[in-house]
Amino acid sequence: MKFIHLLFLFIFSISSAQENNILNRLSVLPNGGKIWYNIDGYSVTRENFNYSFDEKGLKKVFRKNNIEDSDVKTKDDVIVNSNLYVSKQQKINDYQSQNNSYYFVEKSDKTIDVIWFIKNGKTDKDTEEKLVNAIEENKIPKENYVSMKINAINFAGRTIELGNDCYWTFLNTVQCPYNGEMNWSVHKTLDDAKETIENQLNNTKSQKGGKVTSEEFVDIEFEGVTTKAKKVTYDFTGVTSALAGMSGGKSLNIYYVAENVRDKNISCVISFWNNDDINPETKLPALLEKIIILK
Repeated sequence: MKFIHLLFLFIFSISSAQENNILNRLSVLPNGGKIWYNIDGYSVTRENFNYSFDEKGLKKVFRKNNIEDSDVKTKDDVIVNSNLYVSKQQKINDYQSQNNSYYFVEKSDKTIDVIWFIKNGKTDKDTEEKLVNAIEENKIPKENYVSMKINAINFAGRTIELGNDCYWTFLNTVQCPYNGEMNWSVHKTLDDAKETIENQLNNTKSQKGGKVTSEEFVDIEFEGVTTKAKKVTYDFTGVTSALAGMSGGKSLNIYYVAENVRDKNISCVISFWNNDDINPETKLPALLEKIIILK
């Protein structure tokens, strides 16, 4: 019985470790003085400030990050270095709030790292703490990093060739002029991926400068998996919009999908304009053809 008990504990500990292996879901992009991270639908930045971790230095860093005196500041004992943690919410629209988690961490050179987590929807303190410690202990391998110049992307374990015309508009958000756009994240759970998709859809509906003219579920093949996507058409006809003005398009077709692919829980939003280079056979531009097949 003792052996069985120990074996159960061993298996449980392995399963727990695998359940939140952040490196399997993490992308990293250095950009100027900041480093960007994408995981579980979070947008995360790390910025270093040349101030000491004391009352005077922290006050300056708080001011630069819009942290007020009234905001509650606590020490997180899970974080490896001296730190202060602040959590804030910001209303986006009638349906959503943006959750902001700030970790102010003292580095070995006595400067301050500010690691800022942004997410619409449920947050995960365990994932946040694991990422902060991985950053501060320099434990993120180079395989997780992407470069500013891209001709291919690692899409949840599959390399997709893009050519030379595509570029990042944000980490894990790729724009290919007249060939489509996509954003994605890899999540700990499929439920979290689905929530992220729902939040992005609500964001679209709340935008001003256009209107949703159609919304329906459609059958697709997504990375070889048969599933359903929410298709939304967003119309800009007769509306002056910076987004529409850059593309010259009048309507934007958007597909929202969350699915388990190659043992990874993926949220993905892919879109194209009505005036993109659309293949009449697939009814999709080149970027989307690499990701989905319409049924």
